[in-house]
Amino acid sequence: LFPSTTLFRSYYALRKNRGLSFMHRKLNDADIYFVTNIQNRKSEIPVTFRVKNFLVQKWNPYNGKISPVYCYNENENGIEIPLKLMPYESTILVFHARQKAAHVTSTDFDSITKIDGNTVTAIAAQNGEHQIELQTREKKIIKSVVVNGIPAPLLISGQWKLTLEGKDFPRI
Repeated sequence: LFPSTTLFRSYYALRKNRGLSFMHRKLNDADIYFVTNIQNRKSEIPVTFRVKNFLVQKWNPYNGKISPVYCYNENENGIEIPLKLMPYESTILVFHARQKAAHVTSTDFDSITKIDGNTVTAIAAQNGEHQIELQTREKKIIKSVVVNGIPAPLLISGQWKLTLEGKDFPRI
């Protein structure tokens, strides 16, 4: 990811790492990265981790959910993941030794939720033509998919009040 495996603290390092900070831990069969967006704006950048031939998982530190990462590129420097983090959001990426698996190398879908053989399940935020590039063990597959039927956003205008009630909501 960066030349050091320690958390960056200097302003110079913050400029060089484009607003992300991380900690790295190497185990016998895995590499673990805790990555944090330390800025007050959304971060959407490709981040290269210096590991190769690994299965990638995303561990959510807020709810404990573990999800496979289906969209990444492998190159001579390691595994590049298009990382999207909201302001001050953190995530944990765990890289496990693995055999080659099918993965998406390029797409304009919002996210990839599942790969089963040559079938990819994705989320689109808008109608239109979307591109996807899938790398399988044998070959690269490039497809265009037309998405229709996503309704326009519902605009709520005027004044409104939202009340959340329940045993887990504090009374104000």
